[in-house]
Amino acid sequence: MSEEKCPICNQDKAKTDRLSDGSDRYKVICDYCGEFVISGTLKTTASRNFDQFGERFYYSGILRNRFKEGIETEIHRNNIKKLPDSTSIPDNPIQTIDHLLKIISKEAKRPSEKIYFDRKTDFPLLFAKSQYEFEFYLNNAVQQGLVVPPQDTTDGHMLSLAGWQRLEQLQTDLNNKRAFVAMWFDESLDELWEKGFKKGLEECGLQPIRIDLEEHNEKICDKIIAEIRTSRILVADFTGQRGGVYFEAGFAMGLDMPVIWTCRSDDIDNVHFDTRQYNHIVWENYDDLKTKLVNRVNATLI
Repeated sequence: MSEEKCPICNQDKAKTDRLSDGSDRYKVICDYCGEFVISGTLKTTASRNFDQFGERFYYSGILRNRFKEGIETEIHRNNIKKLPDSTSIPDNPIQTIDHLLKIISKEAKRPSEKIYFDRKTDFPLLFAKSQYEFEFYLNNAVQQGLVVPPQDTTDGHMLSLAGWQRLEQLQTDLNNKRAFVAMWFDESLDELWEKGFKKGLEECGLQPIRIDLEEHNEKICDKIIAEIRTSRILVADFTGQRGGVYFEAGFAMGLDMPVIWTCRSDDIDNVHFDTRQYNHIVWENYDDLKTKLVNRVNATLI
C-alpha cells in the first residue's frame, strides 16, 4: 500500500491500495477516518476539491463512526451526498456529549472498564474539527459528573452512575427528534426521499435517518435495530415491497413506537394482507407525499 493524503480528511500518511478485482476502486486506511473503499473518480475529485460535498471533518466523522460500528463503507460520486442521511449526527454540544456516552458504553465490556482515547486521532468520533474540540466535550462530560474524572491525561474514561442514568433517559426521551425511514432505496426514489420524506419530516422538526449504504449482514441488522430503538417514530414505505421494510415496521411496533405506513398508489394493491388493515398514506408524487406526511406526523405526535 502507498502512503498519501487521505482524500476525505486530507491528513497525511493514509494508506491506499487499488483493489485487485480490476475495478477503479481503492481501499483507504486512515488513522482519522478509519477504513473505507472509494472510487477512483471520487478519490481524485475529493482530493482536489471537497467543497462541493461539504466540510471534510463532517464526512471524516461519519466514516470513522461507521468504521467503529463495524460497517464496511464504499463511497462514490453517486452516494457520497447521501452518506449523512445514514448516520446520527449531533446537532449541538449536549447531543455530542450524549454521543460520547454511547461510545464509551458500547466499548466497555464491564461498567468499570476504562476506555482510552487517542486525542490526536480520535476526535472525528465526536464530529469535532480538532483534538481541542474533542477535549472540550470530554472535559464537560467529566464536569457534569457523567464520566468519572481520569487521574491524568493518559488515564482512561468510564461512565459514572449518572452517565448510565443519562443513557437510560435517552431511551425514553419524549424530546427525541429522530425519525427512522424504512424504504426501498432504489435510485428511482432518490427524488422522493429528498423532496418527500426528508423535506416533510424536517418541516415537522424531525431528523430523518435512513440506512441504505450497507450490505445487510449481522452487523448491519444490529445497526438498524439500534437506530430504530433510539428513534421517536418510524416511517415505513412499502413501494417495491421490500422485506426489510416489513421487518423494520414490525420491530418498531414491538417497541410500541408510532409507525406511519406509506405506499405509492400503483403498488398499494401489492401490500401484504397482514398489513393492509393499517391506514396507509397512498401517494402519487413527492409533493403529494410531503403534504400528507406532514399532516399525519403532526396528528400522530400531538
